[in-house]
Amino acid sequence: MNANMRRCVDGVCSGGLPLRRDEPRGEAVAGGSHEADDEEIVRLRERLRRSRIDLGPHEADARWVAGPFREWMRLLSEEEGGCRVALTRGHALALAAGMMQSLTIRDALVISLVARPGRCGREEMIALVRDPFCDDSRHLVCGLLSDAFDDATLHPDVRRCRAGLSMLVDMAGMVPVCYRAQPLSIIAYLLWWLGCREALAVALECLTIDEDCTLAEIIVSALAHGVAPAWMEDVAVDLDDESCVCEVEY
Repeated sequence: MNANMRRCVDGVCSGGLPLRRDEPRGEAVAGGSHEADDEEIVRLRERLRRSRIDLGPHEADARWVAGPFREWMRLLSEEEGGCRVALTRGHALALAAGMMQSLTIRDALVISLVARPGRCGREEMIALVRDPFCDDSRHLVCGLLSDAFDDATLHPDVRRCRAGLSMLVDMAGMVPVCYRAQPLSIIAYLLWWLGCREALAVALECLTIDEDCTLAEIIVSALAHGVAPAWMEDVAVDLDDESCVCEVEY
């Protein structure tokens, strides 16, 4: 991951709220000697693959994400004062590997960030991964993502989004290039959700890694057609205002 991508957490805003580059909470940050090599993450994927054979794919996936989702939700709720937070290395790599096996894991992370308070906690996320095709799961995902597009009263929780971006940027920097597409697609979605113009650049970078990434395609299409979250119409955000721009350079 290039160093410029990391900067999206420095200026992330809705109305110009900066993120300080303090030390993250967690065991390790991405970059340098902390980057995982291909062999390390392939071993993780193989462990998950064997577990899926033994337990069935959905049960194995649910057990795989139980610990990472717990830490994810804790860091989302504990982030205060703009401090940069990071998942522990093992949990970040587990999520990156898991998203290569199941896009439901990615979708659970997205809705944990855009849902109204109390609508999507850890238990709902795990239930979604365990049974992604049941009516409850379909209604949860469709309803929450539809709200993000259509409900003008649903505004971003900038603090939670900032924490999520921080964790995802570190995750993307920790893995080999071919594993970065799904973390980057969530980053692109969050930048679109926050009204940051860098969403397009991140989505396009994602598509250079995986041309079939549907979430990145959705963001590119939305921006090409001038589709913005409904909350932005409510507050008339000026996207040409530099204070509403995340600092990502390409």
